[in-house]
Amino acid sequence: PLKLVFKSAAWYLQAYCLEKQDYRTYKISRMREIQPQSEHFADGQFKAPSLEPPVKEAPALIALTLRFSPQLAYRVYDEFDQQAVTRTEDGGFLVRAHLPDEYWLYDYLLSFGSHLEVLKPKSVREQMARFGEEIAQKHRET
Repeated sequence: PLKLVFKSAAWYLQAYCLEKQDYRTYKISRMREIQPQSEHFADGQFKAPSLEPPVKEAPALIALTLRFSPQLAYRVYDEFDQQAVTRTEDGGFLVRAHLPDEYWLYDYLLSFGSHLEVLKPKSVREQMARFGEEIAQKHRET
């Protein structure tokens, strides 16, 4: 064992694995039947590697125009810059945001459920419709 690290709401143990002759990171909540060992190592013999991934080029951003129902006020104000949010006449919200154009974008947008409508760009709107159709198909009775 080298270091305990708290990252993304979880504890991890960084350690050097003698069997694999390499560094490993173990999620504490997944560890079972831990047995203390009497073996000791000299301080500084091993150095824990960074848990941060190597810095990579920032992903391209995509300009989105989103319409949210009033029920999602708490998320809209928590997750978007206040200057990007406009209140609509029906009590909902219009949000203009720039988000990374990566696959996780769709998981994020889908997390708003039926309280979100993607207005622009058309490509994202169409992809959301395809995901919606796939979800509906899986939940229809056969």
